[in-house]
Amino acid sequence: MELDRISNLPRDLAEKILSLLPIRDAVRTSVLSTKWRYKSAMLPHLVFDAPQQTFADVVDHVLLSHIGPLYKFKIVKKYIYFRDMDRWILHMSRNVLHQRVHTRTTGKSL
Repeated sequence: MELDRISNLPRDLAEKILSLLPIRDAVRTSVLSTKWRYKSAMLPHLVFDAPQQTFADVVDHVLLSHIGPLYKFKIVKKYIYFRDMDRWILHMSRNVLHQRVHTRTTGKSL
């Protein structure tokens, strides 16, 4: 039987690896082992940069399942609906945000 090396990585290293992945891939790591099931939910830096149509649903899901401190919340999107941004800011105001929120639009906010 092979040794499960990925599950035995130091916590800081595992978080660093996950933080370098696109959010979708970071969430997918939850199936690697039981030790990794909630690691993506504890990421302290959330960067969303995706063109998909269900973008707001993905952000909602990640925020609702997030555990622990949040040091960065960044969205890079052409258009952001004010109602979505309001909901995300409200959620973060109820769950301690330690540092900063970034939004960058390449188009007009709706």
